[in-house]
Amino acid sequence: MTKRTKKPNKPKPAGRPSKYTEKLGDLICLLMAEGKSLNSICKLEDMPHKSTVLLWVVKGDRGEEEYAAFSDQFRRARGPNRSSAR
Repeated sequence: MTKRTKKPNKPKPAGRPSKYTEKLGDLICLLMAEGKSLNSICKLEDMPHKSTVLLWVVKGDRGEEEYAAFSDQFRRARGPNRSSAR
């Protein structure tokens, strides 16, 4: 009889997986660049909550690679007179 060897357990990431995708980030920024507010965008069906989007911006600012491009694109889409992510 052969002995089974256990595979090492990989630690599971804590929390819920992010809904962020590059496609979703691009869509949010496109709608903002067209003049829609973040509030109105986030009220659309299948869009994340405003706090989730702002968390992605913060994560990008903190250097999390997955969100860095979105954070920059988000700031450009908001326009030159809007410096903070409120």
